[in-house]
Amino acid sequence: MAWWIPYLSLLILLVTVVDSQLEVNITTGTIRGFSKTLNGKTVNEYFGIPFAKPPVGNLRFAKPQPASRWTGVLNTTAYGPACMQRPNPFGFPNPKHISEDCLTLNVFVPVTPGVKAVMVWIHGGGYFTGGSFHYDFTEFAARGDIIVVSVNYRLGPFGFLSIDGANNATGNLGLWDQIEGLKWVQDNIGAFGGDPKKVTIFGESAGASSVSQLALTTKAKGLFRRFIPQSGSVWAEWAWTTEKAATLSLKIGDIIGCHAGETERSKLLECLRETTADRFLDASIVATTGVPGILHYSGEVDGDMFPESLSDMFKNPDSEVSRHFRSLDCLGGFTDGDGAILTHDIDNGITPAELRDKYIPDLAKQVAPGHEAEIENVLMKEYYNSAANRYDTANRYVDIMTDWGQFSQINTQHRVMALHICTTSQRYLHLAMF
Repeated sequence: MAWWIPYLSLLILLVTVVDSQLEVNITTGTIRGFSKTLNGKTVNEYFGIPFAKPPVGNLRFAKPQPASRWTGVLNTTAYGPACMQRPNPFGFPNPKHISEDCLTLNVFVPVTPGVKAVMVWIHGGGYFTGGSFHYDFTEFAARGDIIVVSVNYRLGPFGFLSIDGANNATGNLGLWDQIEGLKWVQDNIGAFGGDPKKVTIFGESAGASSVSQLALTTKAKGLFRRFIPQSGSVWAEWAWTTEKAATLSLKIGDIIGCHAGETERSKLLECLRETTADRFLDASIVATTGVPGILHYSGEVDGDMFPESLSDMFKNPDSEVSRHFRSLDCLGGFTDGDGAILTHDIDNGITPAELRDKYIPDLAKQVAPGHEAEIENVLMKEYYNSAANRYDTANRYVDIMTDWGQFSQINTQHRVMALHICTTSQRYLHLAMF
C-alpha cells in the first residue's frame, strides 16, 4: 500500500473544507470564490458574479433583467469582461477582454465577526470607458472591516444611446444597470454577512456623477442610504446630454446602413440590434469624430428615470424627488490637481502664448459655445501670466481644468444640498492633497 494515500485523502478533505467555506448561496445559485490574506487579515473575494441577463440581441438597448438561475457551483474567481468600449484617452490600462455580456459584479468580504456595512463602487471613465477590473478593494475591505461591491455597467452608445420614438430605448441604460446591481445587493448581500440597510454608494468622475444621479431618481429609492461623489457631480455639464445622443443614433445608423425616417425609429432600433457589437462600436467612434463636446454619452432627461430637468427637480421641496434627495447623507469632494487627467498632453509644459492662443480658446468653445469671448476674458484675468515659465503655465492650465471641471460643480452640489437638506441627513465636503 502506498504510504502517501492517507495523506492525499486528508489533503483532499482539507481542500474540500476550505472550498466549501468559500461557497455562498445567492438567489440565482451557488458561487465559489477565493481568499486573500493581507497583513494578517483575510478577505474572501467573489469576482464576475452575473447580476443581470446578458444585454444582447433583443436586450440590447433594453433595461436590464435579473440574471437567470444556474445549476451547480459557479466559479467566481476571475473578473468578468469589461463592457464594450474604445481605447481610453486617459492613459489608463485598457481591458484585456470586452464583451456585451458584461453585467457582472465583484464582492470583497473581510473574514471577521459581525454584520458588515456595505459600500458599492461605481467606476468612472467618462461614461464610455473603464470597468470594475481596475480596482482591487482587498485592502479597503480589510482596513475598514466593510464589504465592498464593484459593479460593471454598459458604456458609451451601448449604455447611453437614445433613439427617439423607439420603445424603451430612451437612454440611461448604464444607470439602470447600476440600479439593477443595487437591487442585487439588497437581495443577496445578507448571504455574505452584509447589512442591506447600511449601503453607501461611491464613485469617481463619471462614477461620482452617476451616484449623484441615483440620488436624484426615485427609481433607486430604498437601495442605499449614503452617497459619496468623488471628483464629479451631477451638476457637471458633461453629466447630461440633450438632443446629441438621439442625433448620434441616426448618424450611427447611416454609417452602418440602418436608414430610417422620422417615423421609422423602431426599424432603426431593430437594425442596430442586428449589427455586431464590434461594428456598432466602430460606427459610433466614426459618428463622434469631430463632434464638439467633452463627452458624447451621459445621463438624459428621459421622462422615466428623470421626468424633469435638473433645474426643475427642486422647485417643489415637497416632491418625491426632493424628499428622496434630502433623506440621503453625502460626503463629496475632489483632489488637488484633479484637472490633470484632462491635460495629459502637456507633460513638457506649455508657453504663456500657447495658453492664451490655444488652450483657453479651445476650452471656451467647448464649455460655452456662442459666449467664447466672455469666458476667455474671465480665464485670462484669473489665470494668465505672460512672465510664467512653461511648467508654471502648465500648472495654471491644470488649475483651470480643476476649478472648472471639479470644484465649481461639487460646490454647486453642496450649495443645493444646503438649501434642501433636512435634519436627518448629513453632508460633508473634502479636499484631498498628495
